[in-house]
Amino acid sequence: MGGSQVPTFNDMRQRMERVWLESPGCEEYVQWAGIFGSIARGRAREGSDVDVLVVFKDHIRSGQPVNLHEDLISACGRDVSLMCIWRGPDWAWGHVRVEALLASRTVYGSRSDVEDLRRDAQKLLQEGLKSVQIVSSLVDRIRFKIESVKTFEIALRHDCLRDLRTIVTILDIHPDWHALRTMLTFDGVEVADELRPSLFRPLPDDREVNLPDEDHQFWKYVWDHLQESSTAMQTFRGGASWGPKCVEHMFSQMKIAEAFDHGEIPDPTLYQKLVR
Repeated sequence: MGGSQVPTFNDMRQRMERVWLESPGCEEYVQWAGIFGSIARGRAREGSDVDVLVVFKDHIRSGQPVNLHEDLISACGRDVSLMCIWRGPDWAWGHVRVEALLASRTVYGSRSDVEDLRRDAQKLLQEGLKSVQIVSSLVDRIRFKIESVKTFEIALRHDCLRDLRTIVTILDIHPDWHALRTMLTFDGVEVADELRPSLFRPLPDDREVNLPDEDHQFWKYVWDHLQESSTAMQTFRGGASWGPKCVEHMFSQMKIAEAFDHGEIPDPTLYQKLVR
């Protein structure tokens, strides 16, 4: 289903008004609703779906009005992608809801109704940005330390191992649906999960010669993963490069939505920072 005209935010908002007032269960369930995606950004096309985010009231921890999705489709006259947030400590359940919340323009309720969730969302993104910046710094430091050496000297061993352990500790993000884990869409979190058990074994002693086979294998394992050509370093570097772009993309969407909601024209440079 798709309309024959380019959908606009104001048109879709007006079409939805009766849904929030008349659809069975909405008054009991729905605290706030917004539109995100291309329509919210003013970049919709003729066949664009309507991306709708609904935040339910605090006492609603599961379920939704049975006819809500169908009623929204009927009102909008085109396909509707409906995303829901149930309040509680795990409301984000991945970064997609974080992004949708920040990018949404209000169509029902008041932005102040969800300001607490918006603060949580921004904090998650800021934490994610800080994490990838630290990882980037550590990856650069490791490369600088080992690029000019051919042997794994004692002091270098421990310094690089410490940095590598810090990286995999930063990327120790659980459970699997944690917003920071899903936001860092590169494979670095999984690579860190694979490395972590081996890296945190008791350290071998500092002898240069006559190391037991187990200790020799441990340091070789560490050395191999420190190389710039290793899967671990390439993955961590790629993620550290992509992570800030992902966060900037989400904050840019937020600023675009806020500008429109304030009756302003968004800064054109914000659109240039969108990565998808």
